[in-house]
Amino acid sequence: QLSALRYAVDQFFDSVMVNADDPALRANRLSLLNRMRGLFMRVADLSRLRALGSTGSPLAIDCYCWVYEQMPKVDGRDIWLAPMSGGTDFAGAFIGGNRELPLKAGEMQCRELGCAVEAWNEQGEPVINEVGELVCTQPIPSMPLYFWGDVEKKRYISSYFGTSPNVWRHGDWREVGLDGSCIIYG
Repeated sequence: QLSALRYAVDQFFDSVMVNADDPALRANRLSLLNRMRGLFMRVADLSRLRALGSTGSPLAIDCYCWVYEQMPKVDGRDIWLAPMSGGTDFAGAFIGGNRELPLKAGEMQCRELGCAVEAWNEQGEPVINEVGELVCTQPIPSMPLYFWGDVEKKRYISSYFGTSPNVWRHGDWREVGLDGSCIIYG
């Protein structure tokens, strides 16, 4: 029984280190892990782990605490925790981590380089410290040009650019702090 558990833990951390899109990294999965305090350190060698990412929305605050309590220190410092948010539709992330910036529990550190993302209110105006729709006001290289089989781009345009021409509307709600940190609400 312990060997099966050890195998599962090893598989989980292999996926953490190799594949950032693995479903095991989603915020809700790490919330479940919070119930298993101390288990990973007892059954897996995490000494090579240097960073931990999560995708989607920011982790619950108790998960930040869990990571810093349970994961090994790196050169005496906390492991780098990098929550990020983006989309498979453009094969990238709009919001992510930066080792040089502080990370506050419940938030994501910053907008990714080259991503002109904002939160817009119902009037289409950028807002700070309030929830708005996640938009990208400038193209990024990995954005799709059209949908497969959508020769006239009607579905593509109505999906992302229907309300504001040339502004990608991602369909998520987010908040941008004065310091540039972000919270994704889905």
